[in-house]
Amino acid sequence: MKLIAENRGTVILDACHLVASGGEGSVYAKGGEAYKLYHQPRDLSEKIRLLQAFAHPGVVHPRGALRDEQGGFVGYWMERRHGTSLPNLFAEAWRKANHFGAAETTKTVLAMREIVSFAHSRQALLVDANEFNWLVDGTTPWVIDIDSWQVGPYQASALMPSIRDWSATEFSEYTDWFAWGIVTFQIFIGIHPFKGIHPAFGRGKLVERMIANASIFDAGVRLNSAVRSLDEVPTRLREWYRATFQEGVRTLPPATLDDTGLASPGYRRTYHGDAVVSVTQLSSPLPPAAGFPATYVAHDRMLRIGGRLFAVVNDSDRGLIELDEAGIVRTSWPVMANATVFFRTAGLSNYLGQPYLLTVADQVNIFPAAFLRAQKILDVFSDNGIFAIVLAQDPRTALVSRYLCRLEAGQWRAIEQEHTEETFINAASTGSGIVGYIPGNGELRVYSSKTFAQHQVQSAAVKAEMILEQLNGQIVFRSGGLMYRLQVSARGA
Repeated sequence: MKLIAENRGTVILDACHLVASGGEGSVYAKGGEAYKLYHQPRDLSEKIRLLQAFAHPGVVHPRGALRDEQGGFVGYWMERRHGTSLPNLFAEAWRKANHFGAAETTKTVLAMREIVSFAHSRQALLVDANEFNWLVDGTTPWVIDIDSWQVGPYQASALMPSIRDWSATEFSEYTDWFAWGIVTFQIFIGIHPFKGIHPAFGRGKLVERMIANASIFDAGVRLNSAVRSLDEVPTRLREWYRATFQEGVRTLPPATLDDTGLASPGYRRTYHGDAVVSVTQLSSPLPPAAGFPATYVAHDRMLRIGGRLFAVVNDSDRGLIELDEAGIVRTSWPVMANATVFFRTAGLSNYLGQPYLLTVADQVNIFPAAFLRAQKILDVFSDNGIFAIVLAQDPRTALVSRYLCRLEAGQWRAIEQEHTEETFINAASTGSGIVGYIPGNGELRVYSSKTFAQHQVQSAAVKAEMILEQLNGQIVFRSGGLMYRLQVSARGA
């Protein structure tokens, strides 16, 4: 399609430039720019003009309106930003792999605070700055989708319930800070402040607990051992979180943070059961993280999916090029990389609002997963081409579901659905059809990715903080600079 970008000129967008499509519009990316096109455009050119003034290093703001060849308003364009989605920062596996600890968290959170303060200084409200409206590169955050902001005469309406201040009757700077608190708390701790098991509320009663100020600061709340300690939160900010979430106080968060924490005794818990799992230290040295070879192939980035090496080409209809370890091309696959989010062992593509799971087996396969439509995908794990586990959040309720999925007749189908508080899938495969998986409650689940048989094991040898990996046909984890093998006995498997 041919469009006229204000302050830039003519741009031609093809299907390979599509990044995502949702209820409001579609986002395309080409080169260093991104383009948002509304499905049912009304003339928002004046709002876009107002938002052009929000030039800030942490704000992905409109650079100009987009118009069709007849001059009609259809959207806006902005600079393209490459970063990780904020929910990745909640997950312990991602944090360990990217060396992202308490110091990096504090730096990121303070930068996010400065961005919110900037918006307020320009008489704007973010309103729906949920975790999916932030990108992070290193410790540099960017807020995106600012066309939803409340500015001038343009009122905001959309808001995820999980960040809403249910005590407020209208949007204000304090409702923005409440939302900021919800999101940043999860970067520190890994869990929403109104999750965990509360003795007075059933599972899934997130909104009810938010209304009642029944947060994890309540001494009666039980948390699984995968949740990070409150000790990681700087003292002044932790006390602000407590006042905000447990006591219903609405104030500005502290502008500066100290580095000391207070003890939180009795915070973690561990399951115990029959010792049917063995943990063995491996004699071989800890292998370094696999790097990337030099290659003559033009590409935007390189990655590994299920241990195989790929070059990613964003603006191409064959956007996934498989390489050998010498950087030589094996083959290419018809993947729209702009519209695909890649995980450790799989990918999730969004083509015109339709979700597709990308898996790697004998070949790269992309098949539809209609049950994931309109869901926010947190993580995907796949093995053997027909087995997948998906974590997805319903934006209407903020509930996270774990789906056990099977490929049947060219369609991915959910054969199990279970609500969970996990933020990542802690799983690994032996490569021969056996998958080990540790949910946040610390039990071990063993699946056959061929027959879908499963066994659940509770053992003192299993800890939720064990981040599972595959190494030479074994399921392993790292601890204290050493590598350990996790093995299930015949009785447990």
